[in-house]
Amino acid sequence: PVAVRVAGPPDGSGAARPQRRAASRSGTLPAVPPAAAAPVTFRRFRDGDEAAVNHGFERAFATRRPLAEWRWKFPPDPRGRPIVIAVDERGNVLAHFGGIRERLQVDGREVPAAQNVDVYAVPEARRGVLGSSVYAEPASAFWRESLTPDELALSYGFPGPRNAAILTRH
Repeated sequence: PVAVRVAGPPDGSGAARPQRRAASRSGTLPAVPPAAAAPVTFRRFRDGDEAAVNHGFERAFATRRPLAEWRWKFPPDPRGRPIVIAVDERGNVLAHFGGIRERLQVDGREVPAAQNVDVYAVPEARRGVLGSSVYAEPASAFWRESLTPDELALSYGFPGPRNAAILTRH
């Protein structure tokens, strides 16, 4: 049998989950200091980041994606979108680790979860010491900040060919 550890009990009400506490979720996430590079900030997605996040996706995967498709994939959510990004000092998105909210059944209980999607780092952020932290830290921050009894019991993902190409080249 497969055991799934649940971070906290589901509320079972089916009602929308309460808003995040602003004090714990609105600030900047701890950054991994890059060696001899421009400052990078790791933080949660904010309304208004949509175009920059989509532009980073296009650069990372060398493809075009209409912003309307991004908005369809990551619809507005009163709890906030479960996304962590790395941004440079000009606000350019260097890396992204996102999740699509789901409800899963675990041992007969419904639990909040997220399917991780659109995991990327733009080409110039994949190199050297900076690249290792810029690609890895958004995932670590996502799990650290989102896998809580109040937000998500678990996250899961199925890396696709685009991500495999990034990981094997860099």
